[in-house]
Amino acid sequence: IKCNFGYNFIPQTKIPIYVTPKIGINFFSFDFAGTGGFRSYESESWQIHNYADSVIIEYMQKYFAPRLSLYTRLNADEAIEVESGFGFSYVYKFDAFDFHEIKHKYYNDKIQNAYILDFDLKIIKRINDYNKFGFKWSLFSMMDSFGLTYISSTTKNFPSNPDSATLGGTNSFIWYYSIFYTLSF
Repeated sequence: IKCNFGYNFIPQTKIPIYVTPKIGINFFSFDFAGTGGFRSYESESWQIHNYADSVIIEYMQKYFAPRLSLYTRLNADEAIEVESGFGFSYVYKFDAFDFHEIKHKYYNDKIQNAYILDFDLKIIKRINDYNKFGFKWSLFSMMDSFGLTYISSTTKNFPSNPDSATLGGTNSFIWYYSIFYTLSF
């Protein structure tokens, strides 16, 4: 979820263009459960372990982050609009939790210094003043980020000292596209 405040600058050009710098907040929530088995790490020779229809791992991360972005909108003609946006967020620290069912252990990776980039591109067909439809393509990327790992056998009692042999990490690369319709009043 992104919440932004910005100001439209409208340069005097033949083709109407809007440039909007924004400042805001980025909220991200990501979780999943993996079933059926897993593959071990390279240090364990990438072994495959099968556990039919069992939940093997549950994972969750959430954070709030300040966000800077720049959006542009170009009205190519009265019927077509093109919008693009680029955003940057920095997360000083957040927790990434995972539970390994097979090991009966909870892990809390205290991730630090995460850099996030996002990009949107929309091509919009204006039907009339109240109706539009279009295509949107988006990209989200969190660069490699690491932090100390705390290990527990319960979710409530993490030790005060990290596991000295473990350094947790995360990265993300997500892209998606959508077709949308907008009705304005």
